[in-house]
This record gives sequence, structure tokens and C-alpha cells, in this order.
Amino acid sequence: GSGCNRDLPLGLIKIPIRYIMRKIFYNIVILLLTVNILYAAEKKKMLVVFIDVGHGDSIFIKTPSGHTVLIDGGSKGHESAIKSVLNRYGVKKRIETIILSNPTAEHVGGLVSIINRYDVGGIYNPGMSFVQYDYERFMELIMKKQDMMNEFGQGARVKDILAHKYHYEVFTPRSGDVLNPPKLYHNTRSDPHNNSIVIKLVYNKISFLFTGNIEKDAERYLAAQGSKIKSTVLKVPNHGSGYSCNSFFINRVKPEKAVIMVGKNNKYGYPSAGVLNRLQNINSKLYRTDLNSTIVVTTDGITCDVKPISETTAASLVSKTYKAEKNVDDSGNQFAKEKKININEASASELVGIPSLGAFKAQMIVKYRTRKGKFKSINDLVKVPGINQAVVDKIKDRIKAE
Repeated sequence: GSGCNRDLPLGLIKIPIRYIMRKIFYNIVILLLTVNILYAAEKKKMLVVFIDVGHGDSIFIKTPSGHTVLIDGGSKGHESAIKSVLNRYGVKKRIETIILSNPTAEHVGGLVSIINRYDVGGIYNPGMSFVQYDYERFMELIMKKQDMMNEFGQGARVKDILAHKYHYEVFTPRSGDVLNPPKLYHNTRSDPHNNSIVIKLVYNKISFLFTGNIEKDAERYLAAQGSKIKSTVLKVPNHGSGYSCNSFFINRVKPEKAVIMVGKNNKYGYPSAGVLNRLQNINSKLYRTDLNSTIVVTTDGITCDVKPISETTAASLVSKTYKAEKNVDDSGNQFAKEKKININEASASELVGIPSLGAFKAQMIVKYRTRKGKFKSINDLVKVPGINQAVVDKIKDRIKAE
């Protein structure tokens, strides 16, 4: 547009217009978004909708040129809210891009229904191994769709590929394309959270930072980039969890507006009072899906208009927190439990919910137990490849061997 910069900030790099034009159909979603915004008339508006899906994330984006993007699909059972928003904004058959920020249930659960209902272009996910029922169904359905197109619609598929309209093609973003670190995290408090895809969307002077469920490890990496992560609107990480939105991170982003996507009376007690205080201290205007329901943001690239479905006083938005259930830990997996997990009976899906364990170690525990028999004590875990005494010490309060 006539009011846009010649170069637009994009993650760690700036992409000249000439390069974008040559590579438009070969780069990942951020490039596609940037290009669509770039060629829109200055007065056209971009739409970003933070959909109320209870305790989960789902964000719909429509660029000025009409490119449609869905970031996450909430948990299973909230698909109707997403479909209602898509229908309201003219999405009847096709979503150009779907981004799964991380494979936990409250982000991936509803995407199975969405992919069954709509034709999809490119699909982006963090590319990490994760044992979780909804995520496995999601990946299986994508492969099934690809097979069906190869078998029954080869002619149409070739035509669409030539027209650069990909169908159900899966991509794993890399550092430089997105803001994520170049390598996957391992052995953090929650690997699925810290490996979330992080995207900065820029339209002229207005920017959005979509953060998935990142926690301290990923936030430190992003904060080191300084002003490059500064954004007008922040999707607050991890539903306002106290494990996220640390001071060093929020002071770099300095959002004018912040959106917390969180469920009413959720068992984790989110949003954290500490997070609310930190946002208040930087004078960020706060919106929450638990109190405001769906939040619609429109921008012409110069100004930014936020319209929540439900209006709530500023005092309520900042002050209202929920009392968390005792001993419930949000580890990034729906299988996290209050009671100790029996390592002689638990499946990999149950074990992966233990902080500091992760998907790889969970799978190795099950494989070792299958080959060698039951563990006599929790200290026997050191015999499992990839597990040392330090790991055992971290998880010993969460497990038992019976």
C-alpha cells in the first residue's frame, strides 16, 4: 500500500519486496501474510478475532487482501464457536493457512473437526514429537486427506499446485521464518509449551505477537532480540499462567493491548495475579475471553480498534483471578494429574504429563518396562536411556513404583 514501508520487519530479518514477490509461494505463512498486507490498499482493514473457546486458543486472521489464517482450534467441543466466526466473516469452504502453535489439547482438539469441514492450504506445526490423543488424530487426518486427494483428485491437485494453492501440505517453521529458537527445547518444565510457534504479524504501524504457550526458556530467547519483539497487541502466553509472561519478556514486548485467552473458573487458577500486575504496571489495556468472550480487533495499519463481545470494567479485568485446585500442575498436557503416577502401569500419554519428563523419556520408560519388567523402585528409572538421577529427583514427588 502507499502508506507501507518498503521493508517489513519479519522475525529476525527484513524481507525486501522483490524477494517476497519471487518467493511468495515458497515461504511459510508469515511471508504470505506480509505479502497480502503489503499489496492491500492502505485503507483496507485487517481482522484478528480472538475466539472464545473456553480454556484454549483459537485466533482467526483475515488480511486486507482476503487471505485467511486460523491459529489453533481450542479443545474438542468448542468447534461451533470457531465455525460461527468463520461463517460470519465469509469463510465457507476454504482456509488458506492453519497454524498449530503447540500440540496440547486446548490448542489442537478442535482442529480435527475444522479440517474435516474445510479445505485447507498449508498447515504449520512445531514439528515436535508428542504423545497425545488429539494431536495424533490431527496428524492422522491430515495424512488421510492427502491420500484421498492423491487417489481421487489428482487432476484438481495438480491444477491447484500449479496455481500455488497447496492442499493439506504440512510445514515446520524454522528460526528466521518465525521467532522460535532454531532448535527444539528438551527437558524444560514443559517442552510442548516452550516449543510453541511464535509469530509476529505486522501491518504498517500495527503489530501482533502470537505466543502460543511459551514459558521462561522461550521467553528468554525472545527477550534477547530486544525491540524486535515489541508489538502493539500481545496474545498473552499460556492463558496467563504464572510460568509465562515474565517481567523481562513483557518489558521487551511493551504491548499497548494484551489479550488473555482463558476459561472461566479453570482448574489452574489462571490468569495469575502476578501476570495481571505486570501487565497493569506497563499500562497495557487488558482483554480476557473469560470475561469479554470473543474479542474482535480491526486495523487499517495506523490505528487499532478492539471490540469485545462483552464489556467489562477495567478493574474487573485486572483483579479477577480464580482459586486454583490444589496440587494441579499445568504441564502442557491434559493427562497431568493430582495423584502420583504409577510408572509400572502408566502409558506414555500419562507419563508425558509429568514436568521435566517429556515425550521421549516417557516413551523410553514404557519400552524399558516392556523389555525388562516392572521397576522395583523409582530409582530404577536411572537404568532407562536418557534418564539420570537429576531427572529422577525432579519427578520423584509425582511418581510411584507399585
